[in-house]
Amino acid sequence: MKTLTALLLSFFIFSSLQAQGSYTVKGQFIDTDKDPIVYATLSVAKDSLAKNVVRRLASDDKGRFSAKITEPGKYYLTGSAFSKQDYKMEFEIKEGDKVVDLGQLVMQIASQELGEVTITTAKPLVKVEIDKLVYDMESDPEAQTSNALDVLRKVPLITVDGEDKIQVKGSSSYKILVNGKPSNLFNTSPEKVLKGMPANSIKNVEVITEPGAKYDSEGVSALINLITEQKSLDGYTGSVGAGIDSQGAYNGSLYLAFTKGKLGFTTNMSYYQWKSPKSSFSNMTDFLQTGQTQRSTGNSKFDGDGMYGTALLSYEFDSLRLLSFSAQRYGGGGDNKSFGYTGLFKNENDLIYSFDRNTKTESEYGGTSLSLDYQRSFAKKGELLTLSYKLGLTPDDSKSNSQILNIWGTPPATEPFKTKNDADGAEHTAQIDYVNPLTENHSVEAGVKFIYRDNNSDGYYSVFRNDEWIDSTQFHADNQMSHIQSIYSGYGSYQFKKTKYAIKVGARFEGTHQDLQFGQEPKVKTDYFNVVPSALLSYQMGMKSLKAGYNMQVRRPGIWYLNPYRNETDPLNVHYGNPNLDTEKTHSLSLTYSSFTQKLMSNIGLSYSWTNNSIEDYSLAVIKDDGTTIMESTYKNIGKNKRLSLYTYLNWNPVPIVRMYTNLSISYNDYKSANGDLSNNGFQSNAYLGGSLTLPKDFRFSANAGLYQWGIGLQSSKTTTGYYTSFSLSKELFDKKLTLSAYARDPFWNSQSSKYSSSDTNFRTEGRYDRKSRSFGFSISYRFGEMKKSVKTIERGISNDDVTGGGSKGGGQGGGGN
Repeated sequence: MKTLTALLLSFFIFSSLQAQGSYTVKGQFIDTDKDPIVYATLSVAKDSLAKNVVRRLASDDKGRFSAKITEPGKYYLTGSAFSKQDYKMEFEIKEGDKVVDLGQLVMQIASQELGEVTITTAKPLVKVEIDKLVYDMESDPEAQTSNALDVLRKVPLITVDGEDKIQVKGSSSYKILVNGKPSNLFNTSPEKVLKGMPANSIKNVEVITEPGAKYDSEGVSALINLITEQKSLDGYTGSVGAGIDSQGAYNGSLYLAFTKGKLGFTTNMSYYQWKSPKSSFSNMTDFLQTGQTQRSTGNSKFDGDGMYGTALLSYEFDSLRLLSFSAQRYGGGGDNKSFGYTGLFKNENDLIYSFDRNTKTESEYGGTSLSLDYQRSFAKKGELLTLSYKLGLTPDDSKSNSQILNIWGTPPATEPFKTKNDADGAEHTAQIDYVNPLTENHSVEAGVKFIYRDNNSDGYYSVFRNDEWIDSTQFHADNQMSHIQSIYSGYGSYQFKKTKYAIKVGARFEGTHQDLQFGQEPKVKTDYFNVVPSALLSYQMGMKSLKAGYNMQVRRPGIWYLNPYRNETDPLNVHYGNPNLDTEKTHSLSLTYSSFTQKLMSNIGLSYSWTNNSIEDYSLAVIKDDGTTIMESTYKNIGKNKRLSLYTYLNWNPVPIVRMYTNLSISYNDYKSANGDLSNNGFQSNAYLGGSLTLPKDFRFSANAGLYQWGIGLQSSKTTTGYYTSFSLSKELFDKKLTLSAYARDPFWNSQSSKYSSSDTNFRTEGRYDRKSRSFGFSISYRFGEMKKSVKTIERGISNDDVTGGGSKGGGQGGGGN
């Protein structure tokens, strides 16, 4: 792995040196009072519409800029800055011109009247605001042919390991939003949904590192907000794409945006099918109370398919009123086939029983979300009232069929059996959000929200006996659940900004009432009430900023944690939820430093968090009536956790044709149980390194490599460090409308192994998992349509107090509070 990383670094450094023979264009942006315009964004393009951009950068804290251009010719410069009219000019670089000085470029004050304007914005790839980082997907060329999960690896503070597990700031405590609102589609398997989303259907990715009072405090230390609302000009545009890989998976996608006058429509649809190669596993558990040892080996294979679709319809009554309706649908299923051997031994070598098991598990999952939003702007710029309603439906069903073979002794199950779980949920959400920039320096926001959730689950168990399937009525009676939850909340926050300083404080109250009934037990009613404070302080030093913050998160267990259904697909390893879980509360402190220059963007953060009643995966050894031992796992409020994390993001553009970036995170975790009988601690780290090189003839090459170390838990730890690599080569044709891309993942090794362990006072487990990782693939994408270059600009929800690094201030039609 060290050799590979050294080769990648050498390749990009060598490419950088080869490109040093270039021309320099420099200048300074000033206003009509001859004061410098700081942090203006600008682009240098070969065409007047800035479709063929060769350089994007930002002016410094004195309004100056300097750009490297690789070849002579005619160019067009476009500059943008908050409250200023866009600046445009044409210039020429001739042979022998080493430096072209454009002098002082004067930007005029933007008119307060809304009229017909031409929009050509030079966007930074990453910008920093007071409570979040924004990654511009539209400025990433790889987004044209990649899925959302692959591009997410490059977003600051987000890491995706070789098994597609997502972390933010080194933690798995995050939530994914779509246009500022929660989406049930990402509740269970977000990586599957993101794999099915074309990256070019996403406009921006916002990493909200300091969720304030505006957002639900429900169980997250960070938010990933996917902005899919494309602000289209008049006309239509779209893309179609398809892909295939060497493992037999394939996908297809369609994106379409249409705007005519006051009516706008956007849709995105995709279908995918994946085939996971056969993987193998081995496991050994020592039961310390009985002196028994359970050994298991086997293999499994999973095949599945899914679809993802969204649609957004909006109507603009006038410049102040907007009505929009959106629908999202995600659904899929798959078959997991496994075959394995299990044996229980006394004193390690005396066999008590053994058997082979052949199991087929079928799963169906998905979700539907419908929402209606009304936005009312006012004469005061930035003042906005939003009314919203959302309906979310989440079916999550599964069934399995197991056959027991080659029986020796008396194992717990000797007859073929079937299990089934029918689970579904419905969620209704109504909310009101209001933003008011009182003055240039002061602003407030407030809102109220109500959520009603109705979740149900039914479990079934059947055994094949005397040539017929016999249902267990007692099992069904004991594995029914009804869970009704009502959440009411309100929030208020205040922000003050003056020159270099900004402070944002807020509080949110949340009350919860829930009725829970499972099996034939009496109904349990519980009530919670929490006040959740937050505070954030920011100091701007030119193109550098320093932020310090505090927030609190509340984690309410969902149906997947509460569901008491006993999954006995493997009768020796039984899993079930815990309907008696309590709300989890986490406090966190953070300190973040950001710096943006024309060539280097960096973000370094330090955070400390603690939880006194965390919900933990809990495994226990259970001795049955016949003296044999099995494993059962559930969830309990038994953790007292502390985490210290350091994370950094770097993006370096040494020359216009080379980009290098890295995401790094390391954390120290300390776990203790409430009663003190369990403890665990250790480090967890992730590292991601990548780069891209723009080649002649519209070719682009990219390479990525990563290392990741699995996290630990109260009872568990994973000792293996995983790694992955990927390489891609793309070519653009037909005026950059057609993009062809070929890629390789882990080409230097065919498979990877990981080891894990867990322990308690009553058991000790060690295991190994082997999977194939090498794959090759090809994808194609074609863009079509054209938007008119003139549109009436309507500023909705634009905040006057965004703190932006490396780019100008701006805003758009963000969703309401979360």
